[in-house]
Amino acid sequence: SDIDSCYATTVTSTMRGINLHQEDLQNICQDSPTCMVTIGAPRTVEFTVNKADNNNDVLTSFNTSDGSLIVVKPGCQSYFKHRVVSLKEDKTRSSTPGSTFILYFRKLSQPHFIPDDIPIAEASTGSSSQTIESVIVLAGDSHFTKLKPELLGKNKFKVLNIAAGGKKISETEKDLVNFHENNPARVDKLFLSIGTNDIRYCRNSVTHLSKYIKSLLSKARSLFPHACIFVQNLLPLPVNDQYVINNVNRFNRLLMKICEMHKVFFVDVLSKFLNAEGVRNPNLFNPSRYNCHLNRRGTGQLARIYIALIHRFKRFSFNP
Repeated sequence: SDIDSCYATTVTSTMRGINLHQEDLQNICQDSPTCMVTIGAPRTVEFTVNKADNNNDVLTSFNTSDGSLIVVKPGCQSYFKHRVVSLKEDKTRSSTPGSTFILYFRKLSQPHFIPDDIPIAEASTGSSSQTIESVIVLAGDSHFTKLKPELLGKNKFKVLNIAAGGKKISETEKDLVNFHENNPARVDKLFLSIGTNDIRYCRNSVTHLSKYIKSLLSKARSLFPHACIFVQNLLPLPVNDQYVINNVNRFNRLLMKICEMHKVFFVDVLSKFLNAEGVRNPNLFNPSRYNCHLNRRGTGQLARIYIALIHRFKRFSFNP
């Protein structure tokens, strides 16, 4: 098979299920099958015909168990919608409390970008022309500041790091605008680290930060239309204030939803900085209990993640 991507989601016993929806026909190839694998608690998956006058009548349903596989044939996504039924609505009583992980294996459509082997643009300088340089950019807060561009690029890619300590989401957006205005290079990949300096001021909720995240991602897409965009979630912060700790989890959930909405990559690095008990690993951070910055070992851990994204996944020329 030519399947080349996997999308993962989860349904917990406290969720309503997954609402009736149709897959993204523009970005998912309709000439290849979609394979749906369920892991965990049993669930009911229902399919309906995608017609305005159908009243969402169920055409067929599947009672899944741990390890079930549903294969959706090529082209079917154009004609059908599907949903994962909530425990409350499941009339078959096949669903049981507990989490279910759902993996969608599928082929993405060919991106509508200019191939890498074709010059992107040429600036006329009389009788000669100059090809615009391609770069990889890191922007955002202090988690990126110790990452050395020359070590990340390994003399194969030009990496520019414009991150700075104390940056809020809105300030990172301004940094991207300034970079675009002063640098003619084409950005092939953009890595963002945001949120650490915003959530410490959120006493009641982090939901108001969604407008700043959406504004940042919209601006990034408009400034760098050819860039593959990756957004890192928050690292564990020092255990000095419970509301900050709770806000890390709230912000990461919010960020993941917005990344999915804007079709950019969500980079989950949080687990790499937890110990076996699932709490902040003190061996990866500077010794002060109030210090959120990585030490040398922690910086190396973060660097390895981005070296992999830059080099192993260099074929990525699209956003999910």
